[in-house]
Amino acid sequence: MYLALKAIKGKKHYYLRESFADGEFIKSRDIMDIGTNPGKHIIYPGGNSFYIDENLTDQLEFLNVDFDYDRLEDLFWPFVRPVIRYRLAPFRTREARQTKNEKNRKSKKIFDTHIFDRRRMHYLRFAQMDQKDLGRVSPTICRCLENKSRDEIEQYFLAEENILKKHEFKSYIYVIFDIQRHFKQMTAKLMPQALPQDDVDKYFLKELCRLNKDENFWVDIGIEKYLNEYLLRYAFMFFDSDYGPDPFLAEFVYDFMNKRRDFNPPRKQRMSAGQAGTILGVSEDKLKTMSISRLTRLYRRLASKHHPDKGGDHNTFVRLSQAYQDVLAEKKSV
Repeated sequence: MYLALKAIKGKKHYYLRESFADGEFIKSRDIMDIGTNPGKHIIYPGGNSFYIDENLTDQLEFLNVDFDYDRLEDLFWPFVRPVIRYRLAPFRTREARQTKNEKNRKSKKIFDTHIFDRRRMHYLRFAQMDQKDLGRVSPTICRCLENKSRDEIEQYFLAEENILKKHEFKSYIYVIFDIQRHFKQMTAKLMPQALPQDDVDKYFLKELCRLNKDENFWVDIGIEKYLNEYLLRYAFMFFDSDYGPDPFLAEFVYDFMNKRRDFNPPRKQRMSAGQAGTILGVSEDKLKTMSISRLTRLYRRLASKHHPDKGGDHNTFVRLSQAYQDVLAEKKSV
């Protein structure tokens, strides 16, 4: 059993669904429409406790749905009041139980994870543009996708992709559709923004349409006449966003800076006490014995007189400020 999200007339709508074995394949079906706000099915009896509305569980029993209450509670957990989630989170360490239907699906033949799913999982786990190591990554990272229908897998990625920042959208799409394989440039794996963008757009649409017509991918849902709604979001993510900061260029700059850390720019020379005294209009000896508060009052009086906004000379004001800062720094260091 899983919670599915669907947009209907611009509003989020939620359904309880389940994946089930149908011969060699795993398909999905709706169990119950739970509306636009799953939180309305959560009851708070007091304190930090909550439970799922009995009307919903009674309806599941009436529909003869095999479900585990703990699993049902896990599905509604994101919609529990934040303050209660915060207080109960440390205690939610139990292992997820399997329903009879899930156990039956475990006995069915497990097909290899689709390459598109592997690319998505790899990027979401490691955030790597270059997926040359994809074939050497342990298959356990995709274990959470085993024995799930295509609809349940897409709902899983719909939730997981929330960790992406907006500046990552385009790079993510570029990677998971393997657009880099259409280019021979050295920059294709790490700097897609350096490629001809018209060609990148063309190959993205080509790969998008190819996946949309892949019967093996859409076994559960079936091929649709138009672009599948699960792929439609990728079209929006690709064309409505731009590439973020280039990690390859950032690494180059960082390496460049590290190789030159032995370079120390010349320090700014402080003005001598004699020069500062001349600019501030006091003798060097008097300047040395002057307190910080008196120095500050002197500077403010001269600054108001020589400030450019009051008709003073800009260069004189700059030299006055420098003299004050240097004498002040010298007094604070004593």
